[in-house]
Amino acid sequence: MREKVTVDVTRVELYAKKFFWILRGRAAVHRVLHACFKCRLWSTGVGTQRMANLPEVRVTAGRPPFTATGVDLMGLLNVKQGRNTVKLYVVVFTCMASRTVHLEIARSLEASAFIQAFRRFSCRRSTPKLMFSDNGTNFKEAERELNDGIKAWNSQQFQSVIAQDDIKWTFNVPACSHSGGVWERIIRSIHKLMRLIVGEASLYDFDLDTLMAEIERMLNNRRIL
Repeated sequence: MREKVTVDVTRVELYAKKFFWILRGRAAVHRVLHACFKCRLWSTGVGTQRMANLPEVRVTAGRPPFTATGVDLMGLLNVKQGRNTVKLYVVVFTCMASRTVHLEIARSLEASAFIQAFRRFSCRRSTPKLMFSDNGTNFKEAERELNDGIKAWNSQQFQSVIAQDDIKWTFNVPACSHSGGVWERIIRSIHKLMRLIVGEASLYDFDLDTLMAEIERMLNNRRIL
């Protein structure tokens, strides 16, 4: 015959008031802590910047300056020419590795004006092997005309005198201006120097040539860390 078990009801009620079991307690605690801003602020770690590796042309040393060159147009600049006011642009060439800068003046946004600036740059700095630019229509037209000219030169009998190498031109993705941060940062420095030197003063076209030469010297004398 089984013994009759007696239960102290008063003691059970006392324990029930002091102790209880939370269903899915761990998830409930995580949910409350996640919703608390101060808890997340105190427990979070120090953030680190996520940055992709630099392109190979940016870190390849031992090659002449402007072997890999980035190019962009800066403007519009209103300058005086006689009694008239004309619109000019600045073609910014920068070495992808050494960050050396070369500035040329373009009279318009047409491809022919850019090609003339590119020829002056090539005569003074040597012809680059790689070119990088934004996806502008003037650069696309310039690439086509340059390639046609190179093919015409190669078809003639100049191979015994000079060796003409093709230029590999790379365009950034359309509407992706941050891909050209190399030359965009240079353009920002040029605007800053122009504000410091001339301010709101009006320039003549020959004054702009001198100003760009002085800014080019300042940029090429800067320290690159």
